[in-house]
Amino acid sequence: MPASDRFRILFDHSSDPHFIFMDGGITDCNDATVQILKLKSKKDVLKIHPAELSPMYQPDGRLSSEKSTEMDRIARENGFHRFEWTHQDSKGEPFPVQVTVNAVTLDGKPAMIAVWHDLSVIKKREDELRRLNDKMKQDLQAAWAIQKALLPVSSPLVKGFRAAWAYKPCDDLGGDILNVFKLDEKHVGLYVLDVTGHGLAASLLSVAASHFLSPFSESSFVRHTHDGNKLDFAQPAEVAERLNQHFSSNPEITQFFTLLYGILNMESYEFRYICAGHPLPVHWSGGRGRWVQGSGMPIGMMPGNSYEEFSLKLAPGDRLYLYSDGVTEAKNAKRDLFGDDRFMEVLDSTAKAPLSESLERVVQKVESWCKPEFPDDDVTLLVCELV
Repeated sequence: MPASDRFRILFDHSSDPHFIFMDGGITDCNDATVQILKLKSKKDVLKIHPAELSPMYQPDGRLSSEKSTEMDRIARENGFHRFEWTHQDSKGEPFPVQVTVNAVTLDGKPAMIAVWHDLSVIKKREDELRRLNDKMKQDLQAAWAIQKALLPVSSPLVKGFRAAWAYKPCDDLGGDILNVFKLDEKHVGLYVLDVTGHGLAASLLSVAASHFLSPFSESSFVRHTHDGNKLDFAQPAEVAERLNQHFSSNPEITQFFTLLYGILNMESYEFRYICAGHPLPVHWSGGRGRWVQGSGMPIGMMPGNSYEEFSLKLAPGDRLYLYSDGVTEAKNAKRDLFGDDRFMEVLDSTAKAPLSESLERVVQKVESWCKPEFPDDDVTLLVCELV
């Protein structure tokens, strides 16, 4: 079979529209061109000038007449050119295509062979994905607004006590959460928790856990007498055991979380706390900082866990720093950890600075350590001071 006949078969029977055009207009086309333009025959196509196949403007706002001249020029200079274009059919309905234009010579005259690949289905799917993505972003923004609303608004109004916090999630939603709140006139509750993993699932679990840790939640904080009357608020070990029982007894919850939760007595300056797999707090006193003791299993990992309660004696002028492992385990480009020593160095350098400034310095140092990337975990800090 002669090469010209093979070319004719390929040209005529291709599922993609093919047509040839010269200065005078379209000189040949296949049936796929007739179909995509919603015409009746090849003769109808040959009556149309190529300029009539495009709307006045392309999606980028440029005039089709100007842009098509540029596309043809590139094709002549390079031998071919491939680009996306919006055409319109005989009814004026636009449709997107990928155009491949090949510059050729026919009968001694310059010509172009154009091939269209219909992108209508692809563009429709892209639009749908874009719509879903936009909706997801809106939902995430709404979820983040809810999550932020669970953070403390201000330091509790308790005489001799003040607090500050910093929260920098690594994703749209964070798996960490913190709070500091007044239990009564002489007791302040505070916690930092960190759910394993990131994203929506971790965020939902952190929100659920924070609900149980809310001072308004009787399920966690209220202790009752044997006859059912309210006695007082539950102590840290009781709170942790209730939380663990709830979250470990549900087989559908596969994640767990670490927690540092304590109650500060503003009369005795005693801080009683539990550490459920969480980084230990830093007690800053007398011009130096030290990590306090504590241990325990994360919440939700195993049913029936009991939690040991630890005690720390504070004094006026002391600070207590609670934080998540996103601080000390932040990694630089070499995958080196920010580490405990650097963390303590920052606290040393800001010992006399206001609480918020101290935390801002920590966050800045961690972010600087991770550059050119961002921290790959939530950076969460809570500090309180006796004054």
